[in-house]
Amino acid sequence: VISGTPTVLATINTYTVTANNSGGSTTFGVVITVNDVAPTGLSYNSPNSYTVGSSIPVLTPSITGIVVSYSVFPDLPLGLTLDVLTGEISGIPTTITQSATYTVTAMNSGGSSVFGILITVNDNAPTNLSYNSPNVFTIGNTITSLVPSVNEIVISYSILPSLPTGLTFNTVTGVISGTPTVLSSTTTYTVVALNSGGSTTFGVIITVNDKAPSSLSYLTPNVYTVGNTITSLLPTYTGNVTSFSVSPNLPDGLTLDTITGIISGTPIMISATTTYVVTANNSGGSTSFGIVITVEPSLRADENSLYGINVYPNPFVDKIQISGFIDNITYEMYATEGKLIQAGKINSSEIEFNNLPSGMYLLK
Repeated sequence: VISGTPTVLATINTYTVTANNSGGSTTFGVVITVNDVAPTGLSYNSPNSYTVGSSIPVLTPSITGIVVSYSVFPDLPLGLTLDVLTGEISGIPTTITQSATYTVTAMNSGGSSVFGILITVNDNAPTNLSYNSPNVFTIGNTITSLVPSVNEIVISYSILPSLPTGLTFNTVTGVISGTPTVLSSTTTYTVVALNSGGSTTFGVIITVNDKAPSSLSYLTPNVYTVGNTITSLLPTYTGNVTSFSVSPNLPDGLTLDTITGIISGTPIMISATTTYVVTANNSGGSTSFGIVITVEPSLRADENSLYGINVYPNPFVDKIQISGFIDNITYEMYATEGKLIQAGKINSSEIEFNNLPSGMYLLK
């Protein structure tokens, strides 16, 4: 009878047992191996996320029992190694590797224990993302593409909020391009550059302005009379205008509508001939025009206070006749809009007005 509790490892061996009596003996070879107790409870820290080019913290196994050797399947990511004696995993990963399970086996003569370690190797997060900024664009003008500058590999780009209508964002290259078609106030658009290692952001400032107005003009020159309401001066121009302004200030009684650009009113004071510069503005720029305005004294058609004075004929052609007391009398002839046509002293009974167009005139 063979019995007991083995206390040491023993490789396979044949033990010859001999049975004896007085008549002789017989033998038999008993093959016996004594193995270790199989290891149990193998474990590692898991899951693990590493970065290309960065040394990883050593992964040390936790195990119960004696281990003769360790193995792993499939092969670890490039740059990482398994110490087959200690089971430690260490190194510097050199390539991006998608998340995968690597099965480590701890073995001795009695058996084995396994554990699946989850490992991911990511790229270095992108850094130093930047664009040309700020940017001021004009409706209808194709922009010079905005190309990002960034360190490390980028898998995809995103942007918030959406770009102004007409501009496009390439989610693969991060390039902003196109032709804006609507006005857009100054806004910061946040671009995110992303890879498996993380992300970086940059705020691109974009404004879309209107095309500057052009070809502003008014009727000019203009001669007005104190107390007479003027015919409104209407602007003509090309493009959109958001506001009008004028410098210097218009004569007292005249006003500029800052929305429509119309000049109207009734002048109340004499004003020398002056150029008033009207400016039409929008978000893209401005255009200006100089209007010449003169305000002359008002004309009055009072009753004749000089007894014995007669003026005829009326209507007249080229000349009029004066009769009565005419010594030392001066005269002035005005157009109805207040413009002085002719003036002088009456030296005879006749005043000539050559080449006057047909119309109404005021004689003072």
